[in-house]
Amino acid sequence: MHGLNRKHLDKDLGIVRNLISIKVPRGGWLKAIREALGVSAKQLASRAGLTPQSISKLEKSEAKGTITLKNLENIAAVLDCQVVYFIIPNQPLEEKIEKQIRIKAQAMLDKTSHTMGLENQKPTTEALLDQLEELVNQLRYEIKTRKNISYLWETDE
Repeated sequence: MHGLNRKHLDKDLGIVRNLISIKVPRGGWLKAIREALGVSAKQLASRAGLTPQSISKLEKSEAKGTITLKNLENIAAVLDCQVVYFIIPNQPLEEKIEKQIRIKAQAMLDKTSHTMGLENQKPTTEALLDQLEELVNQLRYEIKTRKNISYLWETDE
């Protein structure tokens, strides 16, 4: 079930990922939209039940990235806008899981081959690659059949 949810989330996030190239205006979105609409800070303040100084502070805090989501949503609503909030992974979730499977499998293999090396039984490079692929496939199967895959992210430190 988690894999299916992850695939749907990946699809939706892929659409949004394409929008990332849109740059935030230098003074922030609030000020840019307010000015584009021709609304003065005084007019916006009046509609929001605030002072023009408060609007200026909110615009500056948005530009600095310190505004709260609640304040941003409130002022955006007064401008008849909506706030859209996303956390976008830098790569698709499926790729991230696959990468972590390989990291986990390699760590498991390294631990085993180190012990075998101490006993002068270290396998050949080819055998290690085969074992790695076997572990990767085993982990792939496990994450398809388990609800909790958080063990993939655990370290043996």
